[in-house]
Formats: sequence, C-alpha cells, structure tokens
Amino acid sequence: REAAKLKPMGVVAGIPDLIVFMDGAFAFAFEIKTRTGKLSAEQQGVHFLMRRLGFRVATVRSIDEARDALADWSVKTRESRA
Repeated sequence: REAAKLKPMGVVAGIPDLIVFMDGAFAFAFEIKTRTGKLSAEQQGVHFLMRRLGFRVATVRSIDEARDALADWSVKTRESRA
C-alpha cells in the first residue's frame, strides 16, 4: 500500500534513502537498513547503475557505518577534523 501511495509522488523503487551532491560533480548515496534488513532486487540494480555512473553508494546500519563510508570516500566531517 505504501508504494502505491508514493508512486504518484514520483518515488522510484530502488533509489537510496539519502543522496548528497557536493561541489565538483561528486555525489554519494546511503541506503539505510536495520541490522537485519536486506537490499531488494530493485535496490541492488539501482545501486549497481549508480556506481557505474560514478556515484558512491553505501548500505549502512548505523551512524558509525555512515561515518566509516564517508571516511573511505575522503569526505571531511566535523569528527574527522577534530
């Protein structure tokens, strides 16, 4: 039901939960999952395509995993500047 409500609003299946665009045509995306959550086939396909297009995509289950992904991508955060 939820997908049926969201589709008319332009939501596309498989798109990551959070996409950030930065200066220099740099973009990264996070798929946020619970500890046991799994990627759907649609999500796997979209993430594969996004990576081919140059996006950096991570599936994270905690704020620490998000911070680790940002560090892997050399994105400076307040924590990394301390």
